Amino acid sequence: MVNIIATAESIQQAEALLEAGVDTLYVGGHPFGLRLPNALSPEEIGRIAELAHERKRKVTVAVNGLMHNEH
Repeated sequence: MVNIIATAESIQQAEALLEAGVDTLYVGGHPFGLRLPNALSPEEIGRIAELAHERKRKVTVAVNGLMHNEH
């Protein structure tokens, strides 16, 4: 089985990616989602998760900034 993963930098882009058939959306929020095109608010991430789950799709939230001492 192939799992198509794409980075979403907005709710609108997430909707378009889901409509295009993406299986998993990859998102990140401020301050912990490093190396992503746009930091999303917790509310935006929640809305994207709702959209994905309505379609039986997944969301991965990057928190790779947690390992930095200043966080």
